[in-house]
Amino acid sequence: MKMPWNLLCMGRLGRLRWLGFGCALLAGFLGVLAHAVEPGLSEAEASLLQQAEGMAPAAAAELLRAATTAESSAALPFARGVFLLRADERGAALVAFRDACERAPDFHRARLNVAKLLVMQGEHTPAAQELRVLLAMTHGLDAGELWSLLARCELERGHALAAEGACRQALLWRPDDRTCRLMLIQALAEQGRLDDAALLARSEVLAAPTETWLWGVIANAELQAGRNREAMAVLDVARRFAVATDSMQETLFELFLSEKLYRLAAQQLESQARAGVDAPPGLLLRGAQALLVAGAQEEARRVLALLGDGTALTVEERGAYGRLQSQLALLAGDSAAAGDYLRQVLAANPLDGAALIALGRLALDDGQLVAAEDCFARARLLPEFTREARMALARVAMAREDWAEALQQLQEARKMSPSPELDESIRQLQAWLAKRK
Repeated sequence: MKMPWNLLCMGRLGRLRWLGFGCALLAGFLGVLAHAVEPGLSEAEASLLQQAEGMAPAAAAELLRAATTAESSAALPFARGVFLLRADERGAALVAFRDACERAPDFHRARLNVAKLLVMQGEHTPAAQELRVLLAMTHGLDAGELWSLLARCELERGHALAAEGACRQALLWRPDDRTCRLMLIQALAEQGRLDDAALLARSEVLAAPTETWLWGVIANAELQAGRNREAMAVLDVARRFAVATDSMQETLFELFLSEKLYRLAAQQLESQARAGVDAPPGLLLRGAQALLVAGAQEEARRVLALLGDGTALTVEERGAYGRLQSQLALLAGDSAAAGDYLRQVLAANPLDGAALIALGRLALDDGQLVAAEDCFARARLLPEFTREARMALARVAMAREDWAEALQQLQEARKMSPSPELDESIRQLQAWLAKRK
């Protein structure tokens, strides 16, 4: 059985949280600076900042913009950027912080805010560049924060290996940073190193069993290794925690089928229904078909029962529903009910080729050659069913002992798609006709 390796779209770990952009404006600006990389500040500039602190953010930003000259300290555009953030003007804030960086290239906080804003805007390549510049600086920096931000950027850029390296560096500084650990799992999974990712995910899922994507990582690792039973156990636990996605539910169902656990397959869908979680109609129909093919008729009936009378389904879904009900009725020996189901399908969709073929076969088996021929002739007009319909029409012709017509229909079918079985039927019929001459 072909299994989906990506049970869920793991995506990213959510938008970057606002990490704070230094709202204490006067800190480090008055008197002796806390770090040598902070810009100097004149008394007049300090007084201006103090005045701005008591104003509305937009007004304060405008005051600082008007007062900033080519000779001004980088502290003024930095402070303006902070006020603009308070006013939710991120684009203008980015411009202000970049101005501060141009005036003082080693201004750590300004450059860090540039990187953060770029991340917030989804501009991960320039953000990564800024972060690498910061990592080359060694004074007054939170290396753990920088590596963590860089890891996020690399993940967003699709650079899983670089993201892994950044995560491991971040964890050296912040071993208890769960976000970094989750990003590391994601980076490993995106490299296809599912066993390594699953090993870490198993630890994390104990602390957060409602994290759907962690269950997906673990299940994917088991599936990739061919450990279907173990994958079933993982997906079943996720289902019991009510965090399994539709894809995970479908995979669990398919695993039950592949392992011939038909009762469990049906019970899974029934338990979803009891919990108020409606399985997609397509899954129920595919599941019922699979159960029917496997000979699990009772389980197939139970799955179809979850769809009620089928009236809420689309036309296409009602077609599949009616054909399945027809097969079950036929298996139960009720050919009349089987025909009724097929006629209901055709009443809703006269171009349902599968129903036409099935109804024609019922009529042929009952000796109703005219009705059978009508169904097959209609199906022949549908390209997807033309070959099958011609072979069925050959059977009708044989029942009438119209051997030439039967041969013609078989030959037309072979033109569409030859097969050894069809070739043999044609050969035998030609030989029999030759003897009659």
